[in-house]
Amino acid sequence: GGVLAVATPAALWRDAALLRRAGLPPPDFLALADALEARGLLASGEARDGDSLLDRLAARVTAPLTGDAGSR
Repeated sequence: GGVLAVATPAALWRDAALLRRAGLPPPDFLALADALEARGLLASGEARDGDSLLDRLAARVTAPLTGDAGSR
């Protein structure tokens, strides 16, 4: 085997073509991160793995609410 790419872990996990060439499925945490992010439930940052996703979620949950809190 050889090196397929040189990039950050976050960039590698988001490269669908590269994952297909490597025979790897996209990590489950990315689908969850995308769904949570779309609903505004994650603090800013990048999910590099499951632990960093949980860190972003915890930061958002413990952050003071801003905006229209009545709609939640």
